[in-house]
Amino acid sequence: MHMRGERIMPDAKEWEKASLNLVKTKSWLFKFHDEYEQDFEINEDIVIIRHLLNQCITIMDKLAKWDDKGWFKSTFEDD
Repeated sequence: MHMRGERIMPDAKEWEKASLNLVKTKSWLFKFHDEYEQDFEINEDIVIIRHLLNQCITIMDKLAKWDDKGWFKSTFEDD
């Protein structure tokens, strides 16, 4: 972590660690997508959660600024 003004800002490695947990959750939910394919309401909720997780991952990638383009997008594309 480093100081940004008076606030502590996580460094790229800390953003990566947090983002990887979100990717694991998103992948875990993907398993249920097929299982609940016949139940539209549950499947729709799973898709929404996965989309929101992807948005979080993308924003965290920008905050990390690993290579000024983002380190995460090229490694974990939206499935």
